[in-house]
Amino acid sequence: MKNSRRLLIFICLFAVISSVAFYSVDSRLTTLIDQLDRYTNKNPQEKIHLHFDKPYYSIGDDIWFKAYVVNAEENKLSLLSKLLYVDLIDERDSIRTFLLPIENGLASGNISLIDSLFAPGKYEIKAYTRWMKNFDPDYFFTSSIVIGDALNGTLDANANFKLQPNENHLLLTASIHYKTLEGKPEASKEVTYNISYQKKNLAEGKAKTDEDGKVEIVYALKKEYDPQEVSINTILVRNESMHIPRNFKVETYKDNIDLKFFPEGGDLIAGLRSKVAFKAIGSDGLGVDLKGYIEDQHKNKVAEITSEHNGMGVFALIPSIDNTYTAVINLKNGLEKRFPLPKAMDHGYVMSLNHLDEENLLLKIET
Repeated sequence: MKNSRRLLIFICLFAVISSVAFYSVDSRLTTLIDQLDRYTNKNPQEKIHLHFDKPYYSIGDDIWFKAYVVNAEENKLSLLSKLLYVDLIDERDSIRTFLLPIENGLASGNISLIDSLFAPGKYEIKAYTRWMKNFDPDYFFTSSIVIGDALNGTLDANANFKLQPNENHLLLTASIHYKTLEGKPEASKEVTYNISYQKKNLAEGKAKTDEDGKVEIVYALKKEYDPQEVSINTILVRNESMHIPRNFKVETYKDNIDLKFFPEGGDLIAGLRSKVAFKAIGSDGLGVDLKGYIEDQHKNKVAEITSEHNGMGVFALIPSIDNTYTAVINLKNGLEKRFPLPKAMDHGYVMSLNHLDEENLLLKIET
């Protein structure tokens, strides 16, 4: 009997203690939920979704979109923010920001792609409110779009480049020729451009095409810059509503050309006309065809040179004793390379051999 009474008392005490414990846990949980609700109400999270009018765009288009700004907790339109930030970020991480008013959680607008700062490529669109910048950027809206270049199909453009070293710089000259697909020059058209090195902007400017549709851009590069890392991005303004971008990578002739001269008779002799054979060899050991001219120390052109086969050719020259001569070679893409000729001797002889016909040769010796 006594044991039964003790068991009953134990059961009653256990029930009381358990109810108190459960009440304590439930109370703490309720307090935690209340605190979380108060924090959420005090610091509401926003989310954004942008709906675009189409999945892809081209230069000359407008990107039309509608924005929905919602409360992240309830997924209902937010009344908190009144201004929407939309960033358009290109592949060089250059950012253009557009601001739009938000009314009752909704915003709409467009980005015009005729601006001279836009070029074809892959872009990232990011949308957020100022309030959202206080929290994790994972809540920002992000999306990738590709901007094509349908207008480029109406323009034919090509560029030649020249590099001329001086004491401190490499003088880069870009000659760009614009014309329609029918071959008509894009004459008297405004061209805006920027020059970049490894995606870093070096210079910006404007120019106008001449009557042949040509424009020349000159810039002094630092000598330590690799010209092949330089880009020139241009936009030709055909008319008020048609801005056509064309981008050019500066190309340099990669072969290390070796040009050797072989005067007839062995030497150049001052005052005597000499035939000079030459051979151009690339870094692969094969002949390289070329074209150019010979100039004297006063920059006067005294002979034209053109290879006839596998980098070999011949030209004629009457050197003077008080002058020096240089071969200026126009490489494939318009770049120039210069090679000094052997210095003329003040005395000696020139021997030449000419075919008169199939059976006769003429040997001529001059001193």
